Amino acid sequence: MADFAALFDRKRKLEAEPMPAGAKAPKRQSTEGQASPEPGKKKKKKKKNEHQPDAQHAGPRPKVTDASSSSAKGDRRQQRMAAQLAGASFRYINETLYTRPSEEAVELFRDEPRLYEAYHEGFRLQAARWPQRPVQLIAEWLKATQPRTSVVADLGCGDAELAASVPQRVHSFDLVACNERVTACDIAHVPLGAQTVHVAVFCLALMGSNFVDFLGEAHRLLKPHGILKIAEVSSRITDAEGWDRLLHALGFDEVARDSSNTHFVLFDYVKSDRPSASLPAVALKPCVYKKR
Repeated sequence: MADFAALFDRKRKLEAEPMPAGAKAPKRQSTEGQASPEPGKKKKKKKKNEHQPDAQHAGPRPKVTDASSSSAKGDRRQQRMAAQLAGASFRYINETLYTRPSEEAVELFRDEPRLYEAYHEGFRLQAARWPQRPVQLIAEWLKATQPRTSVVADLGCGDAELAASVPQRVHSFDLVACNERVTACDIAHVPLGAQTVHVAVFCLALMGSNFVDFLGEAHRLLKPHGILKIAEVSSRITDAEGWDRLLHALGFDEVARDSSNTHFVLFDYVKSDRPSASLPAVALKPCVYKKR
């Protein structure tokens, strides 16, 4: 302890003595133990970017509007409106065709030809949801079972897809001739001679309230023992026994029936030698689509 006390007294005496002239004071270290900056160098200050606004005083950022996004929304809105109008037109025309006689449908499309295309566009959208399309099954049946020399009458043919799909000669008839393969007429009165075709086809075409006249016309057109091929929406046949009696009275014998499809039934009949009988009163339920 004595040694430390002596050293302490000596340090106090040295600090108390005046510093000789010209002597420099010893360098003092910073309290953090770091050396002081080199002489001649100044600490640089960060300059504020004059072009960058102060975040506290800057106003709200302008809202950027995506013109392409707005345009796309407008297009989608127009497409929805067009689809709704097309759907309403299809339902109106569809109900008219099923609930009125064919001569009225002839007048309707003669006065407003654009309605025919509107109807078939709507029908194509409906049929696209089906697991199978009957016109394709009928085409496959013709190619697989009927001679190439057979003559076919497609009654209510639409755009004559059947004629474009099979090797047989097909006479295509509908209310409007939408292309060069179609002959425009009322299918209750077809411009062909009696007993001139081997096969008569109704593919979802028994639409008028006078559909019995269509079936009678098919009987007139068919050769003896000719084949009547019918594809019809299942829900329309609410009186199956009455339907069978009607076809029998018209002079047709059933040879095949395929109801395996969920949407429609396929019938095969042969024209018999039996004389026609009085026809029972049978109605097919109109195929009317609900408003969505």
